[in-house]
Amino acid sequence: MIDHEPMPADPLDETIDAAEPFADAGHESPALRRARRRSVLLAVALILVAVALAIPVLISPRHPWFQGFDNTWRSWVVHHRVGPATAIARALSVIGSAYVTLPVRLIIVGVLTARRRWVQLGAFALAIITSEIMVGVGKAIVDRPRPPGGLVAANGSSFPSGHAIATAVTAFGIVAAFIPRGRRRWHWLVLATFLAASMSWSRTYLSVHWATDTIAGTSIGMAFALLSEALFEGGRHAVADEILNTDTTREEPVDSSQ
Repeated sequence: MIDHEPMPADPLDETIDAAEPFADAGHESPALRRARRRSVLLAVALILVAVALAIPVLISPRHPWFQGFDNTWRSWVVHHRVGPATAIARALSVIGSAYVTLPVRLIIVGVLTARRRWVQLGAFALAIITSEIMVGVGKAIVDRPRPPGGLVAANGSSFPSGHAIATAVTAFGIVAAFIPRGRRRWHWLVLATFLAASMSWSRTYLSVHWATDTIAGTSIGMAFALLSEALFEGGRHAVADEILNTDTTREEPVDSSQ
């Protein structure tokens, strides 16, 4: 039997200490801090994308300057509908609804609570709550009409896509909650991106959202998940340092000569 040597340590591979539920990162490094800063920069860029799409719709809800792109995309997907794809799109519509996302989120909260992962729980909860607020506020402010001829029932205005936001924030939030930063995370981020893109496609395929509605929604969901993780990661290491300093102080011997 050939013994395989372990893979060399990567400064971006975050280690986990299961005995420290309040500060479960086993270490901090410059590479991890840089990765966190990149996450924040990406989140800010995604928010700017959503804002850049929202402003033209606010100015002209029925005829924003990119309406031509939305019309072209809708025409293409409508003329290329086939039975199996329609069935998949309808299934994704159900998966992205509150009937599915709410139980999934509650399960995630339950698992994180049972494992006493308070930091990840806080980040996940913050991302979900803020994104849901954004769905309601965004639809109320940006009163964009939906495309005609929708294949499934849809309520409220079109911008941004609530299904796209819910799928993106849940998928990326789950990755952030359970997969430490490092090489393993990239595989799961690809899967989360695929799920978010699939949901966006399904909403345009079913003609219940314009393409730009889903682009904005996916951007918002991803951004909130990334920002929440970065916020709680910074706090996590501050807690870890505090715990370490407290334990060190308690273990110091008392000088009986004084």
